[in-house]
Amino acid sequence: MIWALKTPIEKTTTPPHELYATVKQAFSPQECSDIISLASRFEVKDALIREAVTRSDVVSSNRRKGKVQWMNSEDPDTHWLYRKLTDITNRVNDQFWAWDLDYIEDLQFTIYDDLNDNYGKHFDHIWDSPGYRKLSFSLQLTDPSLYEGSNLELHLGENTFIAERALGSMTYFPGFALHTVTPLARGTRYSLVGWVCGPRFK
Repeated sequence: MIWALKTPIEKTTTPPHELYATVKQAFSPQECSDIISLASRFEVKDALIREAVTRSDVVSSNRRKGKVQWMNSEDPDTHWLYRKLTDITNRVNDQFWAWDLDYIEDLQFTIYDDLNDNYGKHFDHIWDSPGYRKLSFSLQLTDPSLYEGSNLELHLGENTFIAERALGSMTYFPGFALHTVTPLARGTRYSLVGWVCGPRFK
């Protein structure tokens, strides 16, 4: 699923030690609108969390509140999106991590539209997942003036980093990084979340 498509990236920045990477204007406003329209074709489901003991996916409103739509990579209408995401991911990874990566899991379109929708502190890395999640990314699909709260926060040691909120920006971070989405205070926020898998670290 690693496609090669050469598309320009406006700007990429990262702090020391490659704890995260930000790609500004990775997608145009029109592309963001197209993604939202495309997501409407897929079933809306309650957001779930993985129980550590039972290893089952369950609804847990005190730990996660929101809705998701899963965008199948085999759907022909999603191919352009996976191609572009793969191209950006390859170049970001080459510049900042240089990890062995194999494929992007099915994309998760997330919907935060009810007051206090949120996702508590968690890791994306799942030990019993079919793939070994090495790298996570979040694409901002909503103009930040249209909502309040719902910040993606990365908890890096003693520091907390608030991800870029600009429409079309992307934030990359390791799947083992602790992060959260703060409660929604107003409006609606859409984002596209993905996990890039590869062989286990050695």
